[in-house]
Amino acid sequence: MKAKNDLEKLLPILKAIPADKVIEPDRPVGIIVQEAYELANAAHQYRPHLLAVGVSAELLDGIVTHANALSAAQTEWTHVREMGFPAALHATIDAATVVRRDLVDSSHYALRNDGDALAIVSRIQEGEGVADICQDLKDLAALTEKYRAEFDRIDFDFEIAKRARALATEVLTGHAAATTKKVSTEAKSIRDRAFTHLDDAVDEVRAAGLFAFRRDADSSRLAKFRSAYAIRRERRRKTGSAASPFSSNAAAATAAAASTGPAGTAPANNCTPR
Repeated sequence: MKAKNDLEKLLPILKAIPADKVIEPDRPVGIIVQEAYELANAAHQYRPHLLAVGVSAELLDGIVTHANALSAAQTEWTHVREMGFPAALHATIDAATVVRRDLVDSSHYALRNDGDALAIVSRIQEGEGVADICQDLKDLAALTEKYRAEFDRIDFDFEIAKRARALATEVLTGHAAATTKKVSTEAKSIRDRAFTHLDDAVDEVRAAGLFAFRRDADSSRLAKFRSAYAIRRERRRKTGSAASPFSSNAAAATAAAASTGPAGTAPANNCTPR
């Protein structure tokens, strides 16, 4: 409810953004919101340093509100997109989600003693949306084959991997047919505007933090003002591992850190189409 209230409060500002300045999210919305919460924590922790280099208190205090607004706008856009989906497609997506969860749980257990393999599982789990669920199903099915001995030891049913591939194909086919009948709506415009508004604020705060601590011998403070997701993606691009989640380079590039947002907030985990 708080996120929806924050969105309603910001609507006049969002609608006033010139159309030629509005951009679509270039990464999963759940990660954008999570990193905004983390940045808000850093902004609170180092508030005097940021104020000293010219960042306004209003901007620092508004990050969580902006993040909540984006989360609510994404939820609304997802609802609008999926309202017209046939019941059969909803049922197939639900089944795919269950199989994906089963494969993730089995992978975590079967590969619990292999850090590189677990890093691959973490990389696969990044992202959101119907397309990501389908890709995850394919990647996880391939993972069970690559580490067949480990999955054999936990008495894994490899028919689940076959089911995963079949569901991925079924969902993608049905989803493509359903979404081609849809048109852009105000909900998508608001989602994109909420992202644009948050992204501008995040860029300003990150730039200030990097400047304030540019000569800091403690790199941990600088790290708080960088996007961990962007760093991981860039490393995968440079190593050429993005095309294959099963290479050792990809595993080395995908260490994930768990964190929580500021008090009273929770990370968004929208598994929804963009």
